[in-house]
Amino acid sequence: MESEVIEVIARQAAVVRSVREEAEAGRALVESVGRTEGWRSPAQRAFAVRARELSVTLELLLGQLGHTAAALERAAAARALAGVDSVGGAESVGGAELGEVWSR
Repeated sequence: MESEVIEVIARQAAVVRSVREEAEAGRALVESVGRTEGWRSPAQRAFAVRARELSVTLELLLGQLGHTAAALERAAAARALAGVDSVGGAESVGGAELGEVWSR
């Protein structure tokens, strides 16, 4: 189960990275035009600021996705060491029901 979720997270992270790169490219273009040709309007400056804010927010989201994937990998490894195959169902560990193991 974790492997499927980790794959989804990896795909989401790729999309977020792509959007972040586009935001950075747009910001860089607007700032470049602003510097070379002069800021023509407050909207140009506002766009550059918002694009930078978006980039920072997306970077934070990437970090959270990475932390989530790492936590899932650690949980899967812990269950594997404990001899538990999955979170759901009636699996047992050393004679104890899975629910009992997780409630300890």
